[in-house]
Order: sequence, then structure tokens, then C-alpha cells
Amino acid sequence: MAVCVCLPALAATVLLASEPAAAAAAPPPPAAAAPAATVGQVEVTARAPVAGDLQQGVVGYRPTFFTPVRPGTAMDMVVWLPGFVFEDTRDLRGLEGSTGNVLIDGKPPTSKTDTLQSVLRRIPADQVERIDIIVGGAPGIDMRGRPVIANVILKVSATVQRVATIANTSDAKGREFPSLTLTSSEKRGNKVSQVSLDLTRNLYVGANAGDGVWARYGPTGALQYAARSGFLLAGPRLTASGLYQFPLAGGTLKLSGAARYYGAHNREREFLTSAPGGFTWDLEQIYDQAEVGANYERAFGAVTSETQLLERVSRVNQGTDSRLPPTPYFTHVRQYIDETAIRTTLRYKKSATFNLEGFAEYAANIEKSHTTQAVNGVAQAVPGANVKVDEGRGEAGVTTSWKPTPKVGLDTTLKVESSDIAASGDVVLEHRLTYLKPRAVLALSFDKNTQLRLRLEREVGQISFGNFVTAADYSSSPLRVGNAGLRPQRDWVGEAVLQHGLWNGADLTLTARRYWYRDIVDIGVISTAAGLFAQVGNIGDARETDFAAVLTLPMGWSGLKGAVFRASVTSARSSVVDPVTGADRPLSGQPKLRWELHWAQDFAARKLNWGVDAFYAGAYAVPRPFGDQAIGAWLHANVFVEYRAAKRTVLRAEVQNLPGRRVLSSQDTYAGLKTTAALTRHDEWRLTAGPLLYLRLRQTFD
Repeated sequence: MAVCVCLPALAATVLLASEPAAAAAAPPPPAAAAPAATVGQVEVTARAPVAGDLQQGVVGYRPTFFTPVRPGTAMDMVVWLPGFVFEDTRDLRGLEGSTGNVLIDGKPPTSKTDTLQSVLRRIPADQVERIDIIVGGAPGIDMRGRPVIANVILKVSATVQRVATIANTSDAKGREFPSLTLTSSEKRGNKVSQVSLDLTRNLYVGANAGDGVWARYGPTGALQYAARSGFLLAGPRLTASGLYQFPLAGGTLKLSGAARYYGAHNREREFLTSAPGGFTWDLEQIYDQAEVGANYERAFGAVTSETQLLERVSRVNQGTDSRLPPTPYFTHVRQYIDETAIRTTLRYKKSATFNLEGFAEYAANIEKSHTTQAVNGVAQAVPGANVKVDEGRGEAGVTTSWKPTPKVGLDTTLKVESSDIAASGDVVLEHRLTYLKPRAVLALSFDKNTQLRLRLEREVGQISFGNFVTAADYSSSPLRVGNAGLRPQRDWVGEAVLQHGLWNGADLTLTARRYWYRDIVDIGVISTAAGLFAQVGNIGDARETDFAAVLTLPMGWSGLKGAVFRASVTSARSSVVDPVTGADRPLSGQPKLRWELHWAQDFAARKLNWGVDAFYAGAYAVPRPFGDQAIGAWLHANVFVEYRAAKRTVLRAEVQNLPGRRVLSSQDTYAGLKTTAALTRHDEWRLTAGPLLYLRLRQTFD
């Protein structure tokens, strides 16, 4: 049974100016003209790299700000925005909350299949008029439920531009991973057309990939196996998308479509050094998806209405063949997923200081899953092997944005979410869930360069349909049993963000965040007639405290012209009660420390720029009922140089994964529950992956 939540959507924000065309600013004025363009209530100076301030609520960054990094695409510009951390599209059911934190001409991309990162990478940098950072509920801005967003504003001049990008990654063994991206974009007045094709052979570089040594020890610590180990994940990926926008009946209609094919081959090979022979482990996965959508927007005086429709179908076919000791097994999973969604939004701008928005949406979701398993060649009974899940999901809400003085801004939101989930087949269950989701953000601007943002919000996660059904789980047991009675993970989050602009785009942003979780979703255990199995479940409440800092520093003050430095660091501490041991532990898969360092410098006279990117992820654990997994810390760096061979031809060479990843990971396995059963084995992998050579040619055609 499906439940539709229908709340009258009352009015709201008109993006960037209260006029539909205001999101795309006018062309830059001639040099002799007054160098200014207006965005909402903020005047952006055409000649200055940075204009506006935190007190006004909009800080505009023109292309000259990004000169040190010589961006080729809008994505290259976004990652260098001061005080901003990019968040990509999230694959959630329904439309609310699935968009990332970047708008394009005041709107999110219309597709869910095509990620925000992919869209931004297809926009040539020379088509970008500027990028605005919008903070603290600026008047006239649709914040999409976020305290900070970026808005990529494209040039309005008539243009046709086509870009071809050819790239290749070579690993230390001489294997090649080529890619080809073709895009065509045309904007003539209020008509826009876009087509893109992306074809890639995937290469996974992560903590559990590479070559090295695998050792298995028995319960007494005696060596059972030693082997040369190799793990590689590769496969083809094809993504195609298109969009056409045109005026219709006093409004604007966008039609979009996307298709994606993903093939993955995970291959592990163990060549014994302690005895003759070896072992293999293979996973083959085929994932394909198709989507069509439509978006219609029209203004009626001070009220703007927007309606979005979406239909998406996905299929997954996955097989796992493990010949690793002690028990060979084969698991096959097939899934079919269908989503149909509709959303209506009304926006009303009463004045320059007060805006109101309301929305209502409904999504119908279906997932069918079939799982089989054989152990030592003998078919096994699989709990929850054949399951169909139907969901009727409704959500509605009202948002207000009020700025009574230039120094104070207040955003408030109240949403209600209702989900009716029914499972049939091997699991029969009906689950009705309704939650209120309030949110408030208070922005206090002490001066033009300093702002404090305080946020209090109740967040409600979504239960992944994959958690309702039985699937393979390589870190706990051959199978992880689904749980149709899951409740979504929820939390209250309190956040304080202090942002201080320094000089010429330099910025320091400090964040403190506290989560109070309910019903953490993790792996527990279930007892069935067939024995004990790992199962997705709600394991209890948890706490988490995060501290983060982001520093952006143009280096012109030091005499290093054309150079910019960026650093970010995040520290996370969490605590949850383990469902098996009863002891406190961190959340699964969460490192205590992450940081990134980035440097770029442009040499205009030589037509080249270079840079260094360094990344660190701390060690973390993945606790499981039948044995815990641990992943060591990972530090690596990339060095690149780009050469502008011609006005529209850019060559890039990059050495990645320096000096070569070396990660220690381990897995304990018990005969039963880790608290009561005996340890049967301890596995250790010392994997390394050498540097990668990445070469790219980007050619732009008018």
C-alpha cells in the first residue's frame, strides 16, 4: 500500500534576483563601461577577481580568481572555491535531498543518473561567467536545504562548443585504462541543448587493491598459507546523456535523458609460496540504468512554480566465485529496480528580506531480488532469497528565509516524510514510517569578512533496498541476510561554522559538529534453521563529534605569483555499542583523521601550470559478528603539469599514487560469534600499488 503525503506547497525563493533569467548574469560590460553586474541584492565588480562579502550573503569569484589552477572545466573551479567543500549527487529514492551542493544557473541538474560531478566536468571553464558562494540564507536564493551552496553562472552569449577529451592511465605493470569523453553544448538565447558521451575502462585504486603478500595464520599463530597476492578491479563504463531546454507557454521546459552501463570484474589471485598451487576469487557485475525526465518552470508574478517528473529503471547482475580456503562457494544475485517520481515546488518572494517556499513530492519504488548460493558445489538454502519490495514515498515541506538586518539571517524548514514499504516473497512485511524533519540555520555576520553559522537539524536517512534482501558480504561471511524490518538511521545534528575571509580570496573556515544518532544501521547476527548469519540491523544509538578546517591561500603576498595553496583536515570521534561484544567502539569504516593538501601555480609566459595534491586517510576498523576487519592508513600524492599547446588545446601529464600505496589490512575469522567461538584464522594482506601515469588531451571546438 502506498501513502502519498500532500502538503500545499506555498511559495518561495526566486533564484538570484526574483526574475527567472537573473540566475544567468548579463555579459561583462566593455572595459570603458562601469564594471558592475547585479545579482539579487549584491553588486559584483566585473574587473575584480572577488566581489561581495559574507555580510551581503554572496561572494562572487570570477574566472581570473582561478588563473593559478588554469581550470579546464567548471569542476576544476569548484574544488578551489574558498571555504567550500563539494558534495556530489546522492543516489536516494525520490528527488528531495538527492542533489549536491552546486547549482548551475540557479538550478540543480535534472538527472539523477548523471552525477553533479560529471555535469560540471562537461562544462568548459571559458563558458563560466563566475561562481557565487551563497551563505547564511541570502535573500532571493533557493538554498536547497543547505547553509552554503555554490552557483555556477554561465555566460549568456550565443555559443556552440564541443569538447573532446582523450585520456589514458597506465599502471606499473603496463596495463592501459583509456577513456574518451565527447560533449556538445549549445546555448542560443533561452534555448539550450547538451549531449555527452563518456566511455572508460575503470581502474580502482583503493586500500584493498594492489599486489603484495597474503599470509594466513592459525589459531595458535602458526603460518598456514603464504602467497603472492594480486587484486585488480577493472571493467567498462559507458554513460550517455542529453538535455534540451526551450520556452513553452510562458515558462521553460527541460527534457532530459540518460543511460549508463557499468561492468566490473574484481579479480584476486593467490599464488602460494608455502606450498604448490594457489587460489582465486572473482566477482563479475553488470549494472545498467536508463532514465528520462522533464522539468517545467513558470513565473506568475511574484510566485514561481516548478514541476519535475522522473522515471528510472536499473538492473544488476552479479556473480561471485570464491576458491579461497577453507570453503569454495558461488553466489549469484539479480536485482531489478524501478523509480517513478513527481515533485512540485512553489516559490514566493515577498520582499528582499523574506522568502517562502513549499514543495510536495511522491515517489513509487520497486525492487525485485533473487539470490542463489552453492557451497562446495552443493546448492544451499538462502534466507530471503526471493524478495519483492514496494515503496510509496511522500515528502513535503515549507522553508522560510528571513534577513531582518544585514548582519542577521535566519532559515527555517519543516518537512514531513512518510514511507509505506511492503515486502513479499520469502519475506512478508508491511512497514509504515513517518518522520518530522525540522531545521534552523542562524547566520551572524560580525563584519564583511567574518560570519558565524549555527545549525540545528533532524536528519532521517533512507533504508537502502539492498539491505532488505540477502547479498554477498565478503567481510563477514559468504552471505549477509537482509532485514525487511529495518528502521532508517536518524540523528539530531548541531553545527557551528566560523568563516573568516582574509585577503584577495584567502579564507579560513572552522567547523564543529555533533551528532546524536538513533537506530544506527550496521551488521548484526541472526539465528535461522540453517545456522547463524550476518544480518543488517539497527544496533542502537551512537554519538559523533567532528572538527574540520579548510584554508585557501593565494600566494601572491609571498612573491610566488600565480600560486595558490589549499588545505583541509577533518577529525572524527564516534562511539556505538557493538551488538555482539557489548563494548563501545567507533562507527564502522570511520577513520579518525583525514586531510588533503593542494598546491597549484601558473606560469602564463610559458603557457603551463603545475601542482601537487596530497591525501591522507587514517586507519579504520570494520567490526563484524564472525570477525573484524582492519584497514591501515593510506598516504599518497599526485603531481601534474598542464601545457596549453594552443588556445583550445590543453595537454596534461600527471603521476598519481606517489610514492606507491602500501597498506596493511587484516581479517580475523571465528568458528561462530567472535565472543564465544574459537579463532580459526587470522589473515594479513600487505598490498602495494605503484605509481600511475595519467595523460590527457582536451580539444575544444567552436
